[in-house]
Amino acid sequence: MAQSSNVSSSVVQGVVTGHVSESPNGHLLNGNGVHLPNVNVAQLPDKHVPQSSRARLLTVLYREVSADVSKVDQFHKLSRDHSRSVRRLAVSIAEFRDDEDLVDGDAILGLLESLHLDNLEKAVRCRLMMKEVKVKIAEKNICIGRLRRNGAV
Repeated sequence: MAQSSNVSSSVVQGVVTGHVSESPNGHLLNGNGVHLPNVNVAQLPDKHVPQSSRARLLTVLYREVSADVSKVDQFHKLSRDHSRSVRRLAVSIAEFRDDEDLVDGDAILGLLESLHLDNLEKAVRCRLMMKEVKVKIAEKNICIGRLRRNGAV
């Protein structure tokens, strides 16, 4: 855990000194063009950072927040789709249980129940990911507010 904190701290320092840039697809790159890990927003510097560096940090944070908001929308859509699938499968399972004329009813019923549980699990995971991304957005917004309060923009 300490190593990732050091890496994040060095990434923030690189952004501050101008040795870290952002690629067109939004990833942070070092001076050699190597992809860097995401910035740990808890490691962002305080008010002693120069104005131009704060503006750069704000730009990176705004882009990350924008990307995270679109991720939340995608997770919400996936979760909604999986929830609909769970409801449809529940109806199908009930219909198969009521139908006594099926030859391979147990095998089909087992398959449907397995699909039902898989889709339910996927819906729950999508909601969990959505919540985690929302927490990241909140943390980044706190840092943006702190940078703006300290005179970045």
